[in-house]
Formats: sequence, structure tokens, C-alpha cells
Amino acid sequence: MHISPELIDLKQIKPTFGCLKDKVVVVTGSTQGLGAAIARQVACSGAAGVVICGRQQDCGKAVADDIQNEFNVKTCFQRTDLRQVEDCG
Repeated sequence: MHISPELIDLKQIKPTFGCLKDKVVVVTGSTQGLGAAIARQVACSGAAGVVICGRQQDCGKAVADDIQNEFNVKTCFQRTDLRQVEDCG
């Protein structure tokens, strides 16, 4: 199930991830769906940076760009396939 980010105004939601100031958070599986929503909430909660990880490069770059533009949080995409041991190191 895909929830469109336009349906949720994250700026109106009270942060729930505690103090993320000066922290960079890596969110695996965040190129779509729940993972992308978690990455957006992390950005909204005051993280210094967010790393989007997943297999889908186009989706991942789009999510990273959207988060960086909306929340002014340094965000990047790292293509990662956690099924591959060499991608986990």
C-alpha cells in the first residue's frame, strides 16, 4: 500500500523519534512506502541528515530529493541490496 506524502502534513505531527539533533540516520528500505515515511518523519524530527537506502535508484533519489527540499535536511541515496553480503559492509 502506498500512502501519498501529500495526504500527511508531517510538519503538524509532533516528533516521535526523540532528540535527533546532530545525528545522521540511515533508513534501510526507504525508497518507498513505510520506509520512505519513516525517513520523512526522521527529517521532520530534527535529524542533521538522512541516508536513504534501497535497491531502487530512481525511487531512492526522488525520495532523497523530496526530503531535502521539503525539510531542508541534508539527504542522500545509497543503493544497497541487503540480500547481498558485500552491500552490508
